[in-house]
Amino acid sequence: MNIAPLTPYLPSRRFIGIVFVIVLTVAGYFLYTRIHHATPDITPVQENIVTNIPEGYDQYADDDNDGLANWEEAMWGTNTNAIDTDGDGTADSVELAQNRNPLVNAPDDSSSAYPIIPSLESADTGYAGRTSGIAQSFASQLYAIGLSGNASSVDGSALLNGLIANELSQGRIKDMYAREQAIVSDGTAETYRAYGNAFGAFITTYTSSGEPYASTEIIKDALTREDLSALSALSPYASALSREATRMAGTPVPSDFLSEHVELVNGLSTMAKALGIMSQSAHDPFMILLGIGEYESAYKRFSAQIDAFATVCATHNIPFSPDEPGYMFIVAK
Repeated sequence: MNIAPLTPYLPSRRFIGIVFVIVLTVAGYFLYTRIHHATPDITPVQENIVTNIPEGYDQYADDDNDGLANWEEAMWGTNTNAIDTDGDGTADSVELAQNRNPLVNAPDDSSSAYPIIPSLESADTGYAGRTSGIAQSFASQLYAIGLSGNASSVDGSALLNGLIANELSQGRIKDMYAREQAIVSDGTAETYRAYGNAFGAFITTYTSSGEPYASTEIIKDALTREDLSALSALSPYASALSREATRMAGTPVPSDFLSEHVELVNGLSTMAKALGIMSQSAHDPFMILLGIGEYESAYKRFSAQIDAFATVCATHNIPFSPDEPGYMFIVAK
């Protein structure tokens, strides 16, 4: 059976790429506004989408063994039961790889001479990695829903939202710093002063470099201009945060601030890793989306520990002098 192209509800991979750019732009806006102390709400994404996919559906099924899954053949309009749909002696998958039209038997059947399907001109979004995987899962599930006859009832944006949410939940950056690795000190005033001065010195260096605004401006600008390669400018900030996370990890911590210290170090480390992911993911927008979410979450963890240490200093009446970096925690309260 030759399955007709599912153009009424199956978007091209290029369209899916555009969807990701839109999602990233929105995510970047929320990150920017949240760090600038605005308070917009982000409606939680739905992780479990009911899609009426037929039982036993295999997204990798390739009935004619031509190198194209059935759902891919549905995109291109090729025959799922014929290796060579147009009978020109070349397999459908090979023709597509050579930028030829598998539906035209002609001496020059290039896709430029004979566009395959106007809305599906290219299977290449220019993106790679997990973005490509999500795009394929999205198209495959839409194809499966089409087989079930329930295509008209499907909310494509909800389906894509669910796929992204599930991927994000599986891609979280894991905390690597544990309580057992901390250098725990007694709770003397000198211990608090030493820790507070180390912490305060980091905050001073961090803010004097323009952070967190510099990073968020880079992210916002790259997403606004749709130039993801510009995110490579985040690399120095990632390196700086990684060094500070290591330095704070080796700073002796008062015993009653141990839990907060672990949160602080892991927050800084995650911020560094998130910026690093974004700086290296120009061809994988999903990884940038993951990095944005992780950076935002880690920034909140880091910020919370500033308030927590200020509270501890006030409780123990730590005597920072005005010329010490830790004095900011006195002023903060």
